[in-house]
Amino acid sequence: AEFHQRNFAALARGLRGVVDEVCVSFAQIYRKSRRNLDLAARRDGFTWRDPDGVEKQALLGSLQNIAADHRMKLTVCSQPEIGGTAAHCIDAERLSDLAGHAISARVKGNRDGCLCAESRDIGAYDSCPHGCAYCYAVRNRDKALGSYRDHDQNSERLA
Repeated sequence: AEFHQRNFAALARGLRGVVDEVCVSFAQIYRKSRRNLDLAARRDGFTWRDPDGVEKQALLGSLQNIAADHRMKLTVCSQPEIGGTAAHCIDAERLSDLAGHAISARVKGNRDGCLCAESRDIGAYDSCPHGCAYCYAVRNRDKALGSYRDHDQNSERLA
């Protein structure tokens, strides 16, 4: 928790006056993510765990205090069980303010409790070369590396 608190405090300090809201969520440990994390842990010699709700609530409270100290509101995406103010990660009202005109989109979240406006993901599965162990979008790292290597950066397609 101390690592996250220190890093969040440094980010909040640097973004003070520029950012007014920070939306957070804890990783959803999908079956594929669990498998990848377990493989990485065995390969690289570390251990990992998904903290319980009490630990998550304590960290969230600490991060909320840090955010408030820097005039930011900390909101939580689709995880009402840990508390905090529910987020609209993709917020049609905020996007309308930025665009200077109304953007109408219905609320159509991606999972239970999600308050996001309807949106479309971009990109494709098995196309990111970074190898993040918790990622659910890469089933096969070799395929992802090949997709990245073979991608034409001048193409109109993203992946």
